[in-house]
Amino acid sequence: MDVLGAWGLANVAAGGVGYFTAKQDEWKYFHAMNALWGLTNTGIAALGLAGARKEMDAKLNANQSYDRYRANKRLYLVNAALDVVYIATGVGLAAYSTTAKNNVALFRGFGKSIALQGVFLLIFDNCMFAAHQRYNSKWFMLMNEIRVSNTSVGFNYTLYN
Repeated sequence: MDVLGAWGLANVAAGGVGYFTAKQDEWKYFHAMNALWGLTNTGIAALGLAGARKEMDAKLNANQSYDRYRANKRLYLVNAALDVVYIATGVGLAAYSTTAKNNVALFRGFGKSIALQGVFLLIFDNCMFAAHQRYNSKWFMLMNEIRVSNTSVGFNYTLYN
C-alpha cells in the first residue's frame, strides 16, 4: 500500500503542476485526470493501510488468517482484470478522439491518462498477487502438519528430516 500511496501522491502533485503549466488542452486534461486518479489511489492506499493495521492488531486464528490470505489474492486478481478494462477504456477514448467532432483534446488527454493508470495498476496488482503467491508453500506446509482423526485434531511438527 505504500507503493500505491506514493504513486497516488506523485500523481496528485505532478497532475496539479502539469494542469496549471500545460499549454495545450490535451495535456491539461491528461494531468487533471492523473490528479483525480492520484486522489483515488491515495485514498485506497490509506484505507488499505488502516485495514492492515487493524488486522495485525486482531488475534486471528489459522483459519481466519488463511481466509484473509485467500481473499487478498482473489482481490488482486479481480483488480488486475479491472486494470485491463481501464487500459482498454483509455486506448478506446484516445482512438475515439481521432474521429470525434467535439472535445477531441478531452478524449485524448483522458484516454492517455486512464491507459497510463491502468498499466501501472496492472503491474502493481500482479506484483502484489505474486508476492502473496510466494506464501502458498508455507500455507501448504502448515496444513500438512495438521492431523485430524475421528476424535481429535493434532499438530505434528518434525524437528529433523
